[in-house]
Amino acid sequence: LKELYLRKNQLNFIADKVFNHLNRLNILDLSLNNLTKLENSTFDNMALLEYLNLSFNFLSKIQNRHFSDLNNLVDLDLSHNFIQSIEENSFNYFFKLKNLFLNSNPI
Repeated sequence: LKELYLRKNQLNFIADKVFNHLNRLNILDLSLNNLTKLENSTFDNMALLEYLNLSFNFLSKIQNRHFSDLNNLVDLDLSHNFIQSIEENSFNYFFKLKNLFLNSNPI
């Protein structure tokens, strides 16, 4: 599986390591859900992921461990959430990141 679109599914929670077996995934769209937090290892073992869309959720905090395995990420969309804090070094793992969207957050 290379692309997974889970947008607009009213997801409240994503279980820890639920995507670990999808290590060939390039695109993951979780936008327009009801996610309030991410587990530290939600995106572990997803080294090939290039596009992650978490926009239009209810995330309030980004921790430095959330995206640590996403070395190939090119686009990360965190817009239209309720992000109030971003831990230091949260984006240090992105060596290929070209687009980071944080608009419409109360940062």
